[in-house]
Amino acid sequence: MSKYNPCEYDPFTFYTAMKRPCTKIFLLFLLLLLLYCYSGFRMIGQENPYPETVEKVNIFILGGQSNMAGRGGVDDKEWDEYVPTECLRNRRILRLNENSELEEAEEPLHSGIDVNKTCGVGPGMAFANAILEKDPNFGVIVLVPCAIGGTSITAWSGSNSSLRSQMIKRTNEALKYGGKIRAILWYQGEKDTETESASYLFPGEYRMFLCRLYQELKNPQIPFVQ
Repeated sequence: MSKYNPCEYDPFTFYTAMKRPCTKIFLLFLLLLLLYCYSGFRMIGQENPYPETVEKVNIFILGGQSNMAGRGGVDDKEWDEYVPTECLRNRRILRLNENSELEEAEEPLHSGIDVNKTCGVGPGMAFANAILEKDPNFGVIVLVPCAIGGTSITAWSGSNSSLRSQMIKRTNEALKYGGKIRAILWYQGEKDTETESASYLFPGEYRMFLCRLYQELKNPQIPFVQ
C-alpha cells in the first residue's frame, strides 16, 4: 500500500482537498498576493486623476471671449444656476481649474478663469457630452478653459500677448497629466465689430494669432475650430 501524500490530487471531493495542508498554504499565499495587488492598485488610482481603465485622454483647449467663457443664464451679473441637460456633469469630462488641477468639469466651466465677469453656461460641456454620446469609447475628455470676456483679437495676437501666453501655459500644464491635444475650440470676434477699423484689421490679426499660437505650441497639426 502506497504512502499517503497530503498534496496528491483527489478528484472526488472538494472538502477533502480543502483539508490538505498544501492547499491551505496555497490559499493563504493567494490571499496575501491579492491583498498586495489591491493595495498597489489603490496607490496607483490615488495618483491617477483619470477614471480607471481609461486608455485615451483627449485634451481640448477653449479660447476666445465671452461666448466661449459662457454667459448663458447670466442676467444683471447674476447666474440663474440652470444647467441644460446637454451640459450636465459626466465623470469622463474633466477640466483644468484655475490652480492647474484636474477636477470633474461642471458649469460654469470658466469659473476662476474669466474672473472679471460673471460666468454661466458656455459651449464646452455641451461639446464634450455630444462627443461621448456619439462615441462612448472616446475616452476621457479634458477641457482647458482659457477664454476671457470682452477681449479683441489684438489682445491675443500680439507678440507679448499675456492671454496667449496663459493659454500656452495652461495647455502645457494639462499635458503634464498625460494625453493628447485633439483640438482648439475658438469663439471670438464680437469685440472687433465695434469699430470699422477693428473689423478691417481683424483678418490679418487673426492670421497672426494663429501663426504665433502654432509656433508656441510647436504642433501645427492641431485642428483649430472657429
